[in-house]
Amino acid sequence: HSRRSCRQRQLPHRALRRCRHERDPRHLVAVTVTGPAAGADLRLPHADAGEGMRRVLRSPGMAIGRRPATPTQAGFVLGAVAFAAYALTCTRDLGGDDTVFATAVDLALQGRGPSRELVHLHHPLFNPLVLAVAWVMRMLGASPFVPDVGAWVAAAGAALTVGGLVPVLRRAGVGEPTALLTAALTGVSGGMWLFGTMMEVYTWTAAAVLLWLAVAGRERPHGVACGAALVGAMLGHLSAGLLVVPTAWRLRRAPSRLLQALVVGL
Repeated sequence: HSRRSCRQRQLPHRALRRCRHERDPRHLVAVTVTGPAAGADLRLPHADAGEGMRRVLRSPGMAIGRRPATPTQAGFVLGAVAFAAYALTCTRDLGGDDTVFATAVDLALQGRGPSRELVHLHHPLFNPLVLAVAWVMRMLGASPFVPDVGAWVAAAGAALTVGGLVPVLRRAGVGEPTALLTAALTGVSGGMWLFGTMMEVYTWTAAAVLLWLAVAGRERPHGVACGAALVGAMLGHLSAGLLVVPTAWRLRRAPSRLLQALVVGL
């Protein structure tokens, strides 16, 4: 269609898009379709051009005009790919904290009661989460190696971080190619790949920090929501308590919301 003249144009099947010239649809007069629907020469009256185009695009024989993926959908796909990559490259190079945590989880699975390492002071949720996943797998008849289960849980945290970056960046006004590239580079970064392939807590710490960023990065962040995001981040790892400083800076012009965030978080 053209704003200046009424003309008949021949459009490739894949190039045809939904007409968005709704203010003056009279400019769309005739459309000749090529491809699977070749030969369908539509002579549309001026007044019915816009609605006629919509009917054509909705018809079963015209699989065109598809909506592009939303940032959430794109992030989900990227996160799923990242999880598969991490899960397929999990390491069994044990001997550090992962061995200590896996031993604590294994003892709990054997019914010997929780140990101090199971509910760790620095990250009280990670090991119980691994325990829950391993327990469910054993109830289903599997006999998983606990460090592998911990590595899969860490891979899930890394995948959430990678996939969640896309909608967070897009909401902040970052272009789609830049947001996707940033998330992909984060996924293959040294730290994310290291901690996403072994039984370590730090990928979930990154996911918790991203959640805080999604909440505090809003145009008008709510104090209670920021405080709840602080709680989640600090339960992910105690070091995330440092987020109190940027939270205070973010809400410095709203003392009442700042007080709410600090009271709820701390």
